[in-house]
Amino acid sequence: MIYLTCFAVSGIFIFWAEKGKGNQRIACLVIGIMIPAVLAGMRSSYVGTDVLLYARQVFASAIGSSSLSWMGRWNSIYGVEYGYLLLNHIISLFTENIAWQFFVVELFILIFIYKGFSYIKRNVSDRLSIAEMFMIYYLLFYNESLNLMRQSMAVAVTIYGFRYVHQRKLLKYLLIIALAMQFHITSLLAVIIYPIYVMVFARRKYSLKYFLAVVSIIGTPLIGRAAEMIIYTGVFGDKFFKYFNNGINMAYSFNQLIIRIPFIILIWYMASVKRSNRPYYNFMIIVLLLDLVFAELRGIDVTLYRLSLYFSIFKCAIYPEIARAFCWKYIRFVKAVIWGSLLLLWYYQIVYMNNGQTYPYMLNIYDDPVIPYVL
Repeated sequence: MIYLTCFAVSGIFIFWAEKGKGNQRIACLVIGIMIPAVLAGMRSSYVGTDVLLYARQVFASAIGSSSLSWMGRWNSIYGVEYGYLLLNHIISLFTENIAWQFFVVELFILIFIYKGFSYIKRNVSDRLSIAEMFMIYYLLFYNESLNLMRQSMAVAVTIYGFRYVHQRKLLKYLLIIALAMQFHITSLLAVIIYPIYVMVFARRKYSLKYFLAVVSIIGTPLIGRAAEMIIYTGVFGDKFFKYFNNGINMAYSFNQLIIRIPFIILIWYMASVKRSNRPYYNFMIIVLLLDLVFAELRGIDVTLYRLSLYFSIFKCAIYPEIARAFCWKYIRFVKAVIWGSLLLLWYYQIVYMNNGQTYPYMLNIYDDPVIPYVL
């Protein structure tokens, strides 16, 4: 499969970049990041449901307008954020080929992801491998980025901003959140990561993880009601009102529990046996429990689970640590189980369920050109 092949080749080059120095390191890193960016750029407009939903139309408006006024109309009528609109406008100044828009968006995402991962490795847990983090990102989030383009850009910016959470620089973190909101308004939700981190590290208070564990397992109705109250405040605009028009589905999303709970249990076990970095592990437990809590919003509408992405991205920084909680003779076995589970999960979600309609991969050679028009 072209996806898995590109993931593997990119991961190898990023691994070589970690081990290399000077120009060799830079060359390997550039190649490693360019491979998935080019793959995204060469895809058909039929790869990813949101491409036909708004990406082609936004780019058509960008190349069909001689001023910036079109951005105001897209923002006021459809709620598309100015950062994404401005990026399209800049690209349209150089080309009318939408493939460049796909390429630049993915390159933007991967650069911010790399900067975020590299900071976590250098300053939070130097045992992590950037290549491993990228491989987890590819398996869990790359195909999502071909569909949820705006939100994936916002998620990438927020993981970059984690450095300011770690440094406890609130103002800079809020500025990063403001930047992320220019690509997707829901990134405002990531603000809560800061107080959680401060609480865990400054006060060593872990009771929140027990509370969230209970809420995530038995509190689905509460999650729905809380989400409804937040949406109706208007803080996220009008786009989410439609999800509550027919009431709230209180049913559990058992798939989300099955996918997430085993990893959370393993991380919980790791936090109990690895005392040296316990605050970091407990922070990750809380973040991943929040991921589970918001993933339960799938019971209301399938698209609302996307709110969980601002927390689930941290899986890339904690899953590689899980095997270290076990005796050295079991490490290889545990790693094999983890990577095998991630591959099966990728196959189930992307190939079997075809989430986001990014499989099978198709080249853009048969696509019709984007026709300029003014909104």
